[in-house]
Amino acid sequence: EADPVLGRALFFTEGTRWKHGRSGLSPAFTGSKMRNMFALLSNYTEGAMGRLVDDARRDGGLELEMRDLFQKLGNDVTTSLSFGVEIDSVHNPNNEFMRRGKELIATDGIQGLKFLLLTVLPKSFFRTLRIRIIPKEAT
Repeated sequence: EADPVLGRALFFTEGTRWKHGRSGLSPAFTGSKMRNMFALLSNYTEGAMGRLVDDARRDGGLELEMRDLFQKLGNDVTTSLSFGVEIDSVHNPNNEFMRRGKELIATDGIQGLKFLLLTVLPKSFFRTLRIRIIPKEAT
């Protein structure tokens, strides 16, 4: 595959590669593990909301961009589940994980054009021209 990250992603694979990847992921989504993930998600949400309430009380109010807030909360949960690292993106929005995550999902400029083309062109187009979807710096 031309893109070393997306080329191995389960969403972009087929056949035996997909089946092998799917069977490898299945144990991570058992009922008990999902309950543990939910508990972690609840803890992060309660913690973030508590800090925001404290900020609002201290500052006499608080104006929030909800998309941004949920992006930061999602970043915290994903980082904790994937890497076992606890970060506070609400109060530290310029942390390394947040910056790299934004690079991965950028939809402007050349990166946005690549994502658009990925939805309408066959994967072989990217493979043949050796076009990377995920920027090398973000991996």
